[in-house]
Order: sequence, then structure tokens, then C-alpha cells
Amino acid sequence: KGCFADGPFTFQGDHYTVRDYDAQPKPLQRPHPPILIGGGAPRVLRMAGREADIVGINPNLSSGELDAAVVRSSVAEQTRQKVEWIRDGAGERFDDLELQIRYFFAAISDDARGLAEAVAPGFGLTAAEALESGVALVGSVDECCEILQRRREEWQVSYIVFGDDNFEAFAPVVAGLAGT
Repeated sequence: KGCFADGPFTFQGDHYTVRDYDAQPKPLQRPHPPILIGGGAPRVLRMAGREADIVGINPNLSSGELDAAVVRSSVAEQTRQKVEWIRDGAGERFDDLELQIRYFFAAISDDARGLAEAVAPGFGLTAAEALESGVALVGSVDECCEILQRRREEWQVSYIVFGDDNFEAFAPVVAGLAGT
């Protein structure tokens, strides 16, 4: 944040030192552009709650492997825990934060349960766990709108990210939620 302020910036920490750095050009947003920090583990999410403007709720990748544990770290219970870690770090500023989730598995389907039953076992989840996961969004357009509204209320998530392969399919969901 100090690099965005007027004038030179100096910082000395345990791992690096910056002396008289004057980053240019300076951002138009003041005091700085919105800072987004994402993570899936307690330490990062508490720090993000304390320092960021936008906090991304991600799978926990601390194992260094893309395995069933990564997917399991995004079930509903774990996502609720992540929101609590963010809240712990943020303290009184929690209500000023914007929480973000990236849906890695998203599909518009009139048979969400059937799709979940087919896909979930490959990730070590039950169909119910997959449908409530913080990295999956599956259902009809109306169901997806309802799920996103419920997650906004329960998890305070208002910033949603889809992959470019979902843009067209989820356009009706975005239109259905515009202004809510």
C-alpha cells in the first residue's frame, strides 16, 4: 500500500528491504486501488481480512497437490470456516470487505443432482457435498440465482468469478441477479 502513496516509500522487514522507492505512475484511486488477496488457509485469510479490500475464498493448496483434499477444503463447512478466519482478521472492518469466490466447476443443467452424482465421486465427495461446495455451481438458471443469493446471505460473497468457458451459459444468471 505504501508504494501507492505520494512520495518515496521505505520498508524494512524480515525478508526484504525497500528504500526510497517511488512507484510511478501513481494510481488514480485513493488512497490506493482495491487490493485483492485470496487464499484458503487460516494465516492468509486472516491477513487478507486485515489488509485487503477484496478477499478471495479459495481451496486450500498448502499440500502442493491438486488432490481430493483440495476439493474437500471447499465443502460448505470449510467455506464457512474460511469466512470466520476472514472475520477474525478483519475485526470491525469485516462489513467493509468484499468477498469473492471463483467457481471452477459451473454448469447450467436441469438435472443438477444427476450431474453431481456423476462427477462428485471423482473428487471424493458425495453429490450433496458437491452441490454445496464453494467451488461448484450447478443447476438451472433459476436454481443458480437462488444458490448465489443464499451464498451471499450465508457467506457474504458478492464477487463471483467464472471461467471464460462459462460466460455465455451464465449470462442469464448474471442478468437475473443484476441489481440485487
